[in-house]
Amino acid sequence: MANEEQLSILRQGVDIWNKWWNENNTLSRDKTSANRKKVLLTIGDLRGINLDGADLRGVDLTNVNLSGAILRKADLGGAILLNANLNRCNLRGAILRNSNFLRANLREADLTGADLRSANLTGTFLSRADLTDTKLDGANFTKPLSEIPFCVELASEG
Repeated sequence: MANEEQLSILRQGVDIWNKWWNENNTLSRDKTSANRKKVLLTIGDLRGINLDGADLRGVDLTNVNLSGAILRKADLGGAILLNANLNRCNLRGAILRNSNFLRANLREADLTGADLRSANLTGTFLSRADLTDTKLDGANFTKPLSEIPFCVELASEG
């Protein structure tokens, strides 16, 4: 089950979350992806949040603003990041395998050593992103946008 304390803290905003995270430096390692989805699904603005090393497999972050967030070594395998704003996000060493980044903003993101194998990067903005040592085997950059269901506009950069 989702940790109610963490949910309450996230709802109070990024500054309070970061303070709590720095003091506790751990997220529940709950293995039920549905419970992780409940924690972040309805929160649209997580700019600058520190989720270093977090287990967020399969989480739905559609339209969420994570600009400037710290997600080093986080596991977002299979995550849904449609139209998500990850501008200037630190994703060094993150596991992003099989994630869906359709029309996401990864401008100036640090993806050094990240695992983006089999990720959907169709329509993703990658200008000035650092892809040094990034694993991109099987990543999809080519599916025509006309074949993908309409998505709302990219989350604001803030």
